[in-house]
Amino acid sequence: MSLTHLLAAVDDSEPGRHAFEVARDLAATIGARLSVMTVVGASELVPQYLEPFEPFVGRGLPGIEIARKAERAGVDIVILGRAQEETCRPRVGSTADAVVRRSRVPCFFVPSSQEEFSIAAVAVDGTERGLSVLKSVPDLGALGIKAVDVRMVEHEEPGARVPGPPTAEKMRVSRALSAAPHNGPPPSLIVMKGDPVTTLLSSLEDPSRTVLVLGARRGGPRSADRSSGVGRGLLYDAPCAVITIPI
Repeated sequence: MSLTHLLAAVDDSEPGRHAFEVARDLAATIGARLSVMTVVGASELVPQYLEPFEPFVGRGLPGIEIARKAERAGVDIVILGRAQEETCRPRVGSTADAVVRRSRVPCFFVPSSQEEFSIAAVAVDGTERGLSVLKSVPDLGALGIKAVDVRMVEHEEPGARVPGPPTAEKMRVSRALSAAPHNGPPPSLIVMKGDPVTTLLSSLEDPSRTVLVLGARRGGPRSADRSSGVGRGLLYDAPCAVITIPI
């Protein structure tokens, strides 16, 4: 998916500043327009580092204002920082969780520790809806794509490779792989078995360069824990940048 208009939704935190830098550099690399926004409280000031970029200033709940601005501005992707717990385990905070549940456009969550984005690990399944994520991988420049399909198989060793999908499903996967954007070798498919979250995350070869791309259903309750599905579990536990694609 070509990107022509990016929205950096940032604040004065370290992850926010880093997300802004990533958005600025990405816009320059791919020749896209960059819009900047921040959401502040009634008594808060706009972070000084954003002032030269004339940011849109929202007031209210960040999760609502960011999704609203993205839709009204017609952007292709929203770029946000990823918060970190005291254990330094990457995860998303309540604002990012709210944006995912409301956004109609892809969201790119960037950890402050990650500078490079050259490998796309795309979480897929055999359904048309799941495979549609492959066709919507944003063009971040030089990005190699690997599709990962994890199947639940009882009483088997987790993480082991399994035979390919049935013929009809294989044809759907083949079409989706051929339609996926790529700069280099054609995207490949890996089918594994085990718990979807832990198995897929264990397959990431180099988290310092990887972007995990996954489908995200809009709506639903706030996920204060990671018990609300595979997609939300991956979003919270991935040790790398994450792009969510609304499905």
